[in-house]
Amino acid sequence: MKKLTAIIIGALMFVLMFTGCAKNDDVQIIMPSGAPALVFAQMMSENQSLADRDIEYQVVSGTNGIIAKLNELDIAVMPTNIAAKLYNSGEDIQMLSLNVHGVLYMAAPEEITDLNQLIGKTVYNIGQGGTPDITLRYILDHYDIDYTEDENDNDINDKVLLKFVQEGSTLVPMLISGKADYAVIGEPVISQAISKSEGRLVRALNIKDEWQKATGQPTYPQACVVAKKSFIDDNPEFINALIENLEKDVSLWIQNNIEKAQKAIKDNGGTMPPFTAQSVQNSNIEFLSAAEAKSSIEAYLNILINEIDGKLPSDGFYYTK
Repeated sequence: MKKLTAIIIGALMFVLMFTGCAKNDDVQIIMPSGAPALVFAQMMSENQSLADRDIEYQVVSGTNGIIAKLNELDIAVMPTNIAAKLYNSGEDIQMLSLNVHGVLYMAAPEEITDLNQLIGKTVYNIGQGGTPDITLRYILDHYDIDYTEDENDNDINDKVLLKFVQEGSTLVPMLISGKADYAVIGEPVISQAISKSEGRLVRALNIKDEWQKATGQPTYPQACVVAKKSFIDDNPEFINALIENLEKDVSLWIQNNIEKAQKAIKDNGGTMPPFTAQSVQNSNIEFLSAAEAKSSIEAYLNILINEIDGKLPSDGFYYTK
């Protein structure tokens, strides 16, 4: 009997030890590499704890990296349309804030002052059917500029020919070598391409500005911070402290602490190319509460409606204190 009791106690101790090792009480904040990772650059660098909770950061590869970790994250930075789609599909999340207001630009051999300059040109973009593609098509439609994906189109000289790659990094060598002259690409990759082009390319068009002209909306709501609703309910003090930190001007901090920001992102798994103070400024990192951004977000999502299962998220998507 004593032997059996000792075996049971030993087994229980092993289970408890294993459970203790497997459970991580740190708050899990996950974000994609690239400009969205800048949102938490200062907090990552300073290794802040909030409301007596330690934080573990992970910088992953793209949106797919976020989706793969949905079960383990507490908080994430993600494209606004992806957040809305996840909410519509039943994921128990809320948007805390809008933080990235447009990192997309067009690289070209000369400044574009009139969108009609693109007629007869080939414009490369990131991800066919994705947000950059839909955004550019919407802008071209606004100016009644025809476009095609068919190189054999009989009227191709009167249209914009659209071509696609999967990642912005793929476009850099194409732009530098001259295989591509026009491309929609995000920061900080566009800065890298322009600097390596030896004067052949310029930042020809600001997609955010063109979106604002076409829609009349004050912002281009590209990426946001979301949290699991259950985490929000269980950790109100942490959420309040987090929002206070997000409200700080992180863009200014990064511009004054480039090396610290780069190191923080790299140390937490990021692989983004080197960035400069100017590319950070061009990334348009600025805090807006979910409530403040709601009207602009809904206008944005209405245009991307087919990407988010054909309906706008309900009011429950937007966090309010």
